[in-house]
Amino acid sequence: MPEKTSEKTAARLEKQPVARSRTGAKSAAAPKVDRRILFTKGLIKEAFLELKKSSSLADIKVTDLCERAGIGRGTFYRHYRNMTEVLDEVLDDAFSQSSSLARHLVSREMRTAGACSGCDMPFCQFVRENKHYSGIFLDESLTRIVLDKMVDSQKGVYLRAMQGICDLSEGELADLLYFQSSGCLSAVRRCINASPEEWARTQAAIDNFILGGLAASTRRL
Repeated sequence: MPEKTSEKTAARLEKQPVARSRTGAKSAAAPKVDRRILFTKGLIKEAFLELKKSSSLADIKVTDLCERAGIGRGTFYRHYRNMTEVLDEVLDDAFSQSSSLARHLVSREMRTAGACSGCDMPFCQFVRENKHYSGIFLDESLTRIVLDKMVDSQKGVYLRAMQGICDLSEGELADLLYFQSSGCLSAVRRCINASPEEWARTQAAIDNFILGGLAASTRRL
């Protein structure tokens, strides 16, 4: 029997920052978080990611997930209606931990060095350093779902950032975002096992190529 999800989730949740005001005090407006719910959903999502490494989305059964997570079926259905909802929230978690393509492209450090040294953690780096997400991001059957979620999570920030430096219309920028997101995902899949040095060279080549194309349509790059 596979090992059940450990309580490392609880430890990680305890480390999450508490919302504070600009003065450093806890924000009175911040909603109270039920840590029991966060803990249970964390168990579910970790079990999902483990099962997804060796199973398709359609083949993951609620019974198997509950057994791995150490919960009952009723507990699962109190939080999610189906596996698609779990996947949706797992993707939200992943994209919230990586910097947007807009930030990557307009980073001053990247423009001068040809690499993303000035970003928090670009998506490509996030996937390479968080292999427990590989069952999702390397699954080609989920490409459309992943790309739609990736674009949706970045669209607002991307349009605002790029409209400040580009002469492209909103529709053209939306298409460009989807194109870049698709290319980013494809490159990550192809180079997931490349050495850090090999990936750095590939990343720099892609960055320089994209920036060269944008230069023809921008006011400030």
